[in-house]
Amino acid sequence: MDNYDFNENEKEPNYLMACIVGLITSVLVGFGLAFLGMWTESEYTFVLIFGGLIVSYVIRHFLPKESIAGAIIGAILTPVAYIIYQVYMNKQGYSYGADSEVRFWFILLLSIAMGAGLGYNKDNE
Repeated sequence: MDNYDFNENEKEPNYLMACIVGLITSVLVGFGLAFLGMWTESEYTFVLIFGGLIVSYVIRHFLPKESIAGAIIGAILTPVAYIIYQVYMNKQGYSYGADSEVRFWFILLLSIAMGAGLGYNKDNE
């Protein structure tokens, strides 16, 4: 019992896989959110946040706890899904009311913070 290593369940960091799978997930989530928005002809903030959570959790799967690199990867790839969503929606002719610019920056900054926080992965699962 004295030789038991309490850190043996720590994940080996795989930054390349986090980047590749995170980017693929960001693209899929971005287009998925755009198709959902076009289908329902509306934009739901909680659905956009849920999309960011999906990307963040995929990224954090490949990274250890308290990873600064994970925070950076999350802060970059999580907003990519939202940007893809916005670009595709605009190319399809969908636009929103007068507060669209403020809303865009709010959700973009929220996704950066959420991606960095979940990418850092500070919880004690």
